[in-house]
Amino acid sequence: MTHRPPDARPPQADRADRADRADASRARAPLAWAWAWAWAWAWAVIALAALGGGCDAQRVEPARLRVIHALPDAPEIDIAINGEAVARHVEYPYAITGFTTAPGPQRVQAFRVGQDSPVADVRLVLDQGQRATVTLGGPIRDDRGMRARVWPERSLPPREGFFWARVYRLSREPERVDVVFRGPVVDAAPALRQESVSADLQLPAGQYRVEVFRAGTRQAVAILESAAFVSGGRYAVVIAGEPEGSPGRSLGPGRNAPTDPDVRVYRD
Repeated sequence: MTHRPPDARPPQADRADRADRADASRARAPLAWAWAWAWAWAWAVIALAALGGGCDAQRVEPARLRVIHALPDAPEIDIAINGEAVARHVEYPYAITGFTTAPGPQRVQAFRVGQDSPVADVRLVLDQGQRATVTLGGPIRDDRGMRARVWPERSLPPREGFFWARVYRLSREPERVDVVFRGPVVDAAPALRQESVSADLQLPAGQYRVEVFRAGTRQAVAILESAAFVSGGRYAVVIAGEPEGSPGRSLGPGRNAPTDPDVRVYRD
């Protein structure tokens, strides 16, 4: 006969307790699985958000090119960027504006129509978000080609309600000129020499008259009566051509006469 201590529980009670604990464990199991799935989804969402943020951070901002045909009375040309034709049979004052390209080495070429040898060929390197203007000027003498120049541009946008303007004086005339903007305000790009570019002007948006004078005088050589400059715009104001009495250009048969100075505005 087996004797139990006075405080010992009967075997039936122990079996009942174990059964109760097993039932409780089974009852908690679905709740534990639910919490596990919730944590798994939470971590998945966090990982996807981090991955998306990383993609945004690694997104490459394109570079931008503007190409301006700035030689009045030149023959028609074709323009290629990085080996691909982007304009055919174009004349002054044609311009390619807002051309986006992957950052890195760039190449801009101009060809006489129907010819394979370029009359202008220039290389440059642009970083992410960087901008540049390529001007194709003169003279074209026989097969000596056009003069291609690269002008890096400001990448930052103008203030709210303002625009950027830069004056490109591409004439071969040696005399300096003053360029005056008359509109909501009056400002000037003074004493621009031949084949030069002004500092960036940040002006209030509006309608402007653009006047070109011989430097230090009130003798006008070219006037653009009215041009609209909008907020946030980036403008190239190009002065091309040569006054009467400047050396003529040999542009081919029947194209030897100098042209009057001309003012053109290009928005990027």
